[in-house]
Amino acid sequence: MPNENKLIVRSNIIVLVIVAVIGMMLFFVNDPYGLKLILLLACIIWAKTFAFLNRTGIDRIVFLLWVYDIILCFTSINTFASVRVVRNSTALYFAYLLLRQVMEYPKSVRLLKQSICIVMGVALLLSLLSFFIFRRSVLDAGFEDTYSFRFLFLPLGHNTNEWTTVLLGFAGLSLVFHRSGNTGVRWLTYVLLTLSWVATWLSFSRGAFMASGILILLLLGVLQPIKEKWKLLVVVLLSVGTVSLFCSKEVMTTLSMNKTASQRQSTQGRMNATCSALNVFPLHLWFGAGTGNYTLAMDKELNQDTTQAYTTFAPNWVVQMLIEKGVIGLGLSVWLLACIVVQLWKARRNKVCVIAGCALWTLALKEMTLSTLLSAPISVLLACVLLVYIQQGDGLSLRWEDASGKNRINYAAMVVCCLCSAAIECFIIRHLVNTEKNEKAVLCLQKGEYEEAGRLLEEAGKTVPGLINEGIMYMNRFKDTSREEYLQQAGELLSEAQRRQPEDVHIGYLLAELDLLGGKDKQALAAVQELAGCYPRNVLYRYKLYRLLYSQGQQVEAKEHLKEAVLLSPRILGMEDVRMLEKTDSCFYHSLVGELLLHHPQDTDMPSDFARYGFITYFLGRTDEAEYWLSQAVAEVPNLSIPWCLLGKIRRERGENEEAERYFRKYKLLTFGAFSGSKELTDKALKLTFLQEKDLFQSYGMKFREWYGYPLITLQ
Repeated sequence: MPNENKLIVRSNIIVLVIVAVIGMMLFFVNDPYGLKLILLLACIIWAKTFAFLNRTGIDRIVFLLWVYDIILCFTSINTFASVRVVRNSTALYFAYLLLRQVMEYPKSVRLLKQSICIVMGVALLLSLLSFFIFRRSVLDAGFEDTYSFRFLFLPLGHNTNEWTTVLLGFAGLSLVFHRSGNTGVRWLTYVLLTLSWVATWLSFSRGAFMASGILILLLLGVLQPIKEKWKLLVVVLLSVGTVSLFCSKEVMTTLSMNKTASQRQSTQGRMNATCSALNVFPLHLWFGAGTGNYTLAMDKELNQDTTQAYTTFAPNWVVQMLIEKGVIGLGLSVWLLACIVVQLWKARRNKVCVIAGCALWTLALKEMTLSTLLSAPISVLLACVLLVYIQQGDGLSLRWEDASGKNRINYAAMVVCCLCSAAIECFIIRHLVNTEKNEKAVLCLQKGEYEEAGRLLEEAGKTVPGLINEGIMYMNRFKDTSREEYLQQAGELLSEAQRRQPEDVHIGYLLAELDLLGGKDKQALAAVQELAGCYPRNVLYRYKLYRLLYSQGQQVEAKEHLKEAVLLSPRILGMEDVRMLEKTDSCFYHSLVGELLLHHPQDTDMPSDFARYGFITYFLGRTDEAEYWLSQAVAEVPNLSIPWCLLGKIRRERGENEEAERYFRKYKLLTFGAFSGSKELTDKALKLTFLQEKDLFQSYGMKFREWYGYPLITLQ
C-alpha cells in the first residue's frame, strides 16, 4: 500500500508537469532553452518505462513518426527548421508516453481532467473577453461587422486559423471528460463545451464551422441514451443562438462560404497552392524537404508574387505531409489513421473511446481545409490526449510497478531519449548563440564597425544564413572602399550559399547584384532577366531590370518593366529615382504615366487591383478617379488599409473634415490593431511612406528570419 501511494504521488506530479506544458504552449510562454522538453525528459527518466514497447499499433506508429522526424533532420534542405520542429515533436512524444502511463491511475486521471478543465476555462474566458474588446473596436471604427477583420483578432496570441484547431480540441476533450467524469466534473464540462462552441462560432471560420457540424452529427449518431443527445442539442442551440443573436451578419457571411471577394480569393489561393505542390513534391519524393520547410520548398512556385499575401500554412495536411515528409511520411500518417480506425472498431462499445475518435477524425477533416495542426504544438498535444483516451482499457497498458526499469531495454531506451534530447538542445542553444552574434553584427554594421561585424559573423559559423549575411557585409564594404578583395570574398560566400541552398532564389539575386558591383553588366542583366522571366510578378526583379535596361539605353523595354513594377507596387512612383525622371527625362516619364493611366482595371480584377490603381491615380493628381477606384476596393474588401487613408486625405483636401476623420478611424484600426486603445493618429502616421531600392529587398528579411532564424543584414 505505501508503494501504491508513492506511485500515485509520482503519477500526480507527472500530471501537473504535463498540464504545465499545456499551459506554456497555450499561453505562448517564451521557452528559448527548451524547459518543456527538459521537464518531460526528467519525468520519463523518473518513470523508468516506455509505453511504445510491446503495446498497441497506435503506440508503435507514434514512435515511428517521432523517429522519422529525427531522420528527416539529416535529409532536410534546411536543418535548423527541422530541428526546431523535432524539439517540439520530441516533447510531444514524451508527453504522449507519460499520458499513456498515468491513465492507469484513476486518481491521477481525475487530477488530469480537473487541471486541463481549469486551463481550458481560463483560456476560453480570456479569448471571449478579448473578442468583445476586438468587436467593440471594429464597430467603433465605423465598420458594420467584424468578418473582414478577423486577422486582427489574436486570442492568446494565436491567429484565428490555429485557434479554431485548438477549440476543436477543447470541444473534444470536454465531451470525453463529460462522458468519463463524475457528477462533479460533468456540469463543468458542459459549460466548457458551450464556451468552446461559442468561441468556435465567433471565429467565423468556414473550416471550423464545417468540422464542428460534422462532429455534432457524429455525436448525435453515437451518444446514448437519448437524454445525452438532447443535452448535446441544447448546448449546440444555446451556443449557435447566442452567437447568431449578436453577430448575425458574420454568421450568414460564413455560412455563404464563397460570397465575399476575400472568401473567393482564399479558396482560389488554396487551390493554387495545391496545384503548385504537385510540381514541387516530386523534387523530394520519398523523404520530402524536411519538417518545417514547407514555405522554403514552395517559395519558387508560390511566394514570388508581390501582390499575394504571404502565408506559412499549407492548403491541407496531405500537401504539407507530401512537401515536408514525402511519400514515406504521408504513408506513416495514413497508417496512424488506419490504426485509429482499427482501435475504434475494437472499442466500439466504449463510448468514451468512440467520442475521442470522433473528435480526432473531425480534426483530420478540418485540416483538409487548411493545415494548422502541425504549426501549433498545443493542438498536437490536445490530440495526443484524445489519442490516449481511445486506447483506454485496451488491456495492454503497463503500470510502473510491473516494470521497475531494471531490464536492459528500458535503460537503452532512456539513454536514446537522453542523447536525442541533449543533441537537440545543444543544436538549438548553439543556434541561439549564433543568432545573438548575427544581431550584434547587424548593430555593428549600422555603426560602420566592419571589423567587429566580420569577427562576429566569422564566429557564428559558415551556415547558409551565415554565408549570406557575411556575403552581404562584404558587398556593403566594397561599396564603401572599392577594394576588390571584398568583392571576391562576397562572391565565394554567396556561391557557396547557393550551392548548399538552391531552393533560395534570393541568393541568385544577390549574385546578380554582385556582378553589377564588379562591372559585369551583361552578366547581371542576363541573371535579372532570367529572374524576371521566371517570376514576372515579383516587383524587385521587375524594378531592377528596369534600372539595368535604362542604364544601357534600352528605354522601350525599361519603360515596360517599370510600368509592371508600379502596377505591382504603386509606392515605387514615390522612389527618388522615379520622381527625378520628371526632370531628367520628362518624355520617358510622361509616356510611362500615360500608359499607367490607360491600364484601367477590369470588372473581373480583384479589389486589390482596384486599390493599386486608385493609389496610382491619387499620386498622379487624379483625385476624382482615385476616389472611385479606392471606394470600389473597400466596398468589396474593407480590410485594405491604404485606401481608407487615401480616401480620408481626399475628403480632407475638400474640407470635409468630419468624413475624413471617419475614414482615418478605419485606417487607424487597420494600422495599429484592435487593441491600440487611445493611441493618437498623428499627421506623421498619415504621411505615406515611399520606397527606397533597398526596401524592395527587405521583404526577403521576413522569409530569412522564418527559414533560418537569423536577422538579415541590409543590402546598402
